[in-house]
Amino acid sequence: MNPAPFLAMRGITKSFPGVMANDHIDLEIYSGEVHALLGENGAGKSTLMKILYGFYRAYSGEIRLNGQPMEIPRAPVVMRSAQEKIRNSKFENLPCCVMRLALCA
Repeated sequence: MNPAPFLAMRGITKSFPGVMANDHIDLEIYSGEVHALLGENGAGKSTLMKILYGFYRAYSGEIRLNGQPMEIPRAPVVMRSAQEKIRNSKFENLPCCVMRLALCA
């Protein structure tokens, strides 16, 4: 039996007027893995990460951390917490997209 992924995003959907940014996206990250999101401009990479850290709300889908469903707080709460973690961590010189994922670990 495989362990639950550290982070699982399942069925994530988000659209903007006239644009489907994320259409039922699934992403699983297991402990110790490193991932990169690649795609053309407008493919929904940034939107997916903004859903993960609370800047946007997904219209549908779920996010699980260590197998447990979680509700992502709105961005101001997350960003204050993230800023404090960054100040007190070894991640302070990494690009912001790497920091967001590192803060989840």
